[in-house]
Amino acid sequence: NGDEPTPQRLYQQAEAAWNKNAYHLAIPLYHEAHEDDALPADVLYNIGNCYFRLGERGLATLYYRRALHRHPGHPEARQNLRFLKRKTGAITTERSGYQKWLEKLPRSLYANLIAGGLWLVVLASLAFFSVQGWRRLLLTSLSVGPVIALAGGVGLLLYPTDIKFAPVSEQATMINKDSILAGTEAATISEDGKSPAGSHKVIEVPPGSLCRPIATRGPWTYIELANNVRGWVPSAFVRHILPIDDDDQADSRKNA
Repeated sequence: NGDEPTPQRLYQQAEAAWNKNAYHLAIPLYHEAHEDDALPADVLYNIGNCYFRLGERGLATLYYRRALHRHPGHPEARQNLRFLKRKTGAITTERSGYQKWLEKLPRSLYANLIAGGLWLVVLASLAFFSVQGWRRLLLTSLSVGPVIALAGGVGLLLYPTDIKFAPVSEQATMINKDSILAGTEAATISEDGKSPAGSHKVIEVPPGSLCRPIATRGPWTYIELANNVRGWVPSAFVRHILPIDDDDQADSRKNA
């Protein structure tokens, strides 16, 4: 059908909606523009920004995490994720001091250091016997190359990830707009997150908290948070990071 908008046209419409502050219109247009292929990291980042502007901090966090899954070195998504964590107090995996320092640089940099160091060794080795005048420089390269590769390998090995908490296929994000309460039993807390008399509160769960769903009972899901605390929360607020392209992702939830 010649009247159907092309993906490029849909993307332009999404950008136009963003420029007009019509973020609720931009989100489904971004999804529709990539209906036949995977959503790129930049588009996932844009969707996260739309949700952030709509005040949906949990959904914004979800899409920034999805952008980082597509492109682990995406600097803007990582920066916005840090900003939201500071604002919401989201429960995530704890980073040690050196990991916070390592995380300031993109993960891809450490992989590039490994590749660069190894290439330096290979090229210097090949040139050593054929280039007479540069042997001192080549010897230096043969010494420095392994050090560069080793530094990259150590950085890559120690680079902070959430895999130690749970495989990415099991990770989920709490998409509640505001903090809710996790209870020791299903149905001990109301849908608006307020704990009725006699319920057993476990912990306050800020939007964007990282969790692992364990079991589901009706409209409730039993989760383990990244700090190893477990509790029941409304299932509507639990969204897996993967798969990225499931149909209900374009819905803008209105959380109390």
